[in-house]
Amino acid sequence: MAKKAPGSDPVKRPGKRAARGKGHETEERLNHISTGLFVQVGFDKVSTRMIAEACDVTVMTIYLYFKDKRALYIRCCLTAFRKNSDRALKAANRGTTLPERIYLAIRSIAAVLIGDPHIAMLFQRELAASDLEVLDMLDRETFRAPLDMLQGLVDQSPDQPAPLGAISIYSLLFGLVQYRQLRTPVLDDMFGAGNSINRLSHHTIGTILPRTAALLEPEDYKRLDGIKVWRSRRMRHLSD
Repeated sequence: MAKKAPGSDPVKRPGKRAARGKGHETEERLNHISTGLFVQVGFDKVSTRMIAEACDVTVMTIYLYFKDKRALYIRCCLTAFRKNSDRALKAANRGTTLPERIYLAIRSIAAVLIGDPHIAMLFQRELAASDLEVLDMLDRETFRAPLDMLQGLVDQSPDQPAPLGAISIYSLLFGLVQYRQLRTPVLDDMFGAGNSINRLSHHTIGTILPRTAALLEPEDYKRLDGIKVWRSRRMRHLSD
C-alpha cells in the first residue's frame, strides 16, 4: 500500500487548521446532516449542492473544511464508528465476571447494528469501495480498540482456541442483521416481536462461545438483558 505524503490527511483540506468556535459548529453540522443524507439517498446520488442546501451554507463553505465529497463521507464514517466503538468498550466494563463482560460487549454491538442504520450502510460502502488506505484508517481509529478488547476477553474464556473470536462475533452479528431483510422463518423469529437485541446476542454467544455461554444462568441473562447498552434516538429531520 502506498505511503501517505507527510502531513497528508484523507479527510481534512490541506493547509487548513482545525475549526474552532462557529467554524467548529459549521463543521459538525456538515458532518451530522451529511451522514443522514448519505444513508438515506446514497453516496453517489448526494451532491455537494444538496449537502449545502440541507446545511444552509454555500458549496464553497464545504470546501473550506473538506477536500471533496469523499473526504466528507470519510469523516461521517469516522464519527459514527468512533461513537459506537466507545459504547462497546463501556458496556463490557459493566460486567462483574468474564462471561458477563463478553456478553455485554456482544449485546452492545448487536444494539448498535440494529439501532443505528448509519453504521451498517456506511461500513458496507467502504468495504465495496476497497480503498485500503481508508479501511486501514477506519480499522486503526475506530474498530481496533473494541475488537482488541473483545478478543482479549475471548482469549481468557474456556472457548479455546479462538484466535478469530472477536472477528467471528462481529461478522455473525453484522451478517444476521443484514440478512433479516430476507424474512425467512428463522430470522423472523429472531427479529420479530420482542427484544431482538437480546435474542441476537443469545444466539451469537451460544454459537461462537458455547462454553462461555453455558457459564451464564437464565437469571444472569435476565439481569444482563435489563442493562441498557444503547439509547435509541430517532434521526433528526435534516432541517433541524
